[in-house]
Amino acid sequence: MESDRIYLIGIGGIAMGNLAGALQEMGYRVSGSDSGIYPPMSNFLEARSISVKTPFIKTNIEEEAPGLVIIGNVVRAQNPEAQYVIKAGIPYMSMPEIIRKTLLKRKKNIVVSGTHGKSTTTALIAWVFQQAGYDPAAFVGALLNNWKCGYRIGHGEIAVIEGDEYDTAFFDKTPKFLHYNPFAVIVTGIEFDHGDIYPDLDSIRMEFEKLVSLIPPDGLLVVNRDDPHCETLIKKCKSKAITYGYSKSADWRIENFIPLRNGALCKFVGPQREVIEVRTSTMGKHNALNSLAVIALIYGLGLPLKSFIPHFETFPGLWRRQSFVFSSEDITIIDDFAHHPTAVAHTIEAVKEHFPERKIVAVFEPRTNTSKRKFFQTPYSKVFSKADLVVLKAPPGFKNIPQNERLDLEKLSRDISKKGIPCYSFSSPEETLDFLVSYLQGSEVILFMSNGPMDNLPHKVANSVMKRRG
Repeated sequence: MESDRIYLIGIGGIAMGNLAGALQEMGYRVSGSDSGIYPPMSNFLEARSISVKTPFIKTNIEEEAPGLVIIGNVVRAQNPEAQYVIKAGIPYMSMPEIIRKTLLKRKKNIVVSGTHGKSTTTALIAWVFQQAGYDPAAFVGALLNNWKCGYRIGHGEIAVIEGDEYDTAFFDKTPKFLHYNPFAVIVTGIEFDHGDIYPDLDSIRMEFEKLVSLIPPDGLLVVNRDDPHCETLIKKCKSKAITYGYSKSADWRIENFIPLRNGALCKFVGPQREVIEVRTSTMGKHNALNSLAVIALIYGLGLPLKSFIPHFETFPGLWRRQSFVFSSEDITIIDDFAHHPTAVAHTIEAVKEHFPERKIVAVFEPRTNTSKRKFFQTPYSKVFSKADLVVLKAPPGFKNIPQNERLDLEKLSRDISKKGIPCYSFSSPEETLDFLVSYLQGSEVILFMSNGPMDNLPHKVANSVMKRRG
């Protein structure tokens, strides 16, 4: 690139903020803008002295005079800065493009894809490969707890990246993961999501078929055998494929799962009847599957498994994935990212398995473009069966969605209550907070689930509990 000055429009998101940090670490002079900037990325960028301008106005670009602009995928074509960049002829790229040309350049790229578990699986690969001495490059759309960021520059031959099927930018409607030149691909499973850009499940599956078709003949596909699309993906792939899952026909399968308070003990069986015991730091059978996907990947790449196994237990986890906000003998508060119906069900089940003696209070905010619409009206009514109490909270701007498109929280509350699970719906964070604080009696796990900060409710409830105890 002719200039070392890079400007990011939409810098306040987790992925774009991580990209800003990574580019700065590579030696570029980085700045950016957003409509607003909030923790954790406001703190993340401030700690790196990365200048952030708000709101979006074209003079921001003029003042910074960048040689290259990165336009995030949340930025609309009507954005005044994006319009100025295009009219002024300033070079611009999408986030996936710049990642491919910098972080992934001349690497064997491992792309982790699928509806669920992408961030955790990507971060786990980065962690165990780093600990085993392979010095990988990595990019995750989240923050690793120990790293306080979601990237590694890495000087080894391997790079691992979270591969999202969401579109790239307003000027590039192809999925992000098609930009990453995969040597190996993990597909954790395919379900309907992103109803704002995909009309049906078939249209999503076709994009995954395109992804696996990009794997070179000497590469590797690792795919969940329990997923109904498994065989179709294998047929579209030119490389060898390794399957994993609970199915007896999987190359790598889970034979035993024992939940522990701080993780799980898993017994995995391989294609040659190898038996491997792995102690994980994450809760739930869904995370055991994520760990097994990593085992299958390592095996498929021909690397020595024994060099990696001890490091699964030390994996620090991700911010807002099973994050313990508060924990005592009688009350535990967990903050989690779950929003898709399957993820909500798996997360509640995992918490119940690890805290069988506690009441599970599930607090859910449907915040994504898909979850706050009616796509999952019926599925959501079925996924809270392991909870003892359900609290539904309306997301910000909920009433801006036309009523005929909007998820009906009151109906959802009634449908859940009909199944014998008390359920309450609230339209404001204040009402939600008041209810939770008045309800708590001890012996509960309060599980917050949203892909957003939920008005900081997890920490507000924790503060109220601590004040009450003096």
